[in-house]
Amino acid sequence: MRKGEFVVFTGSLSSMTRKQAQALVTGVGWKVQHMVTKQTTILVVGYHQTKLTDLFSESERRTGETSVENSCQLYRKMV
Repeated sequence: MRKGEFVVFTGSLSSMTRKQAQALVTGVGWKVQHMVTKQTTILVVGYHQTKLTDLFSESERRTGETSVENSCQLYRKMV
């Protein structure tokens, strides 16, 4: 596990609340972000979210796509 990760959650989380997930992230020393930025390293896409185009504005998608291209990890799972 690497230190200094920047995590964004989107969509519904099925096994815990968003606050619980955020507490887990901060508990391991990672930072929670409320929107995708160039710093974002992990994007957790929650349940029932199938298209990123439905989740973000055009500029947020461009930033997210750039972040993914620059080694951002995209987690698509039911958390």
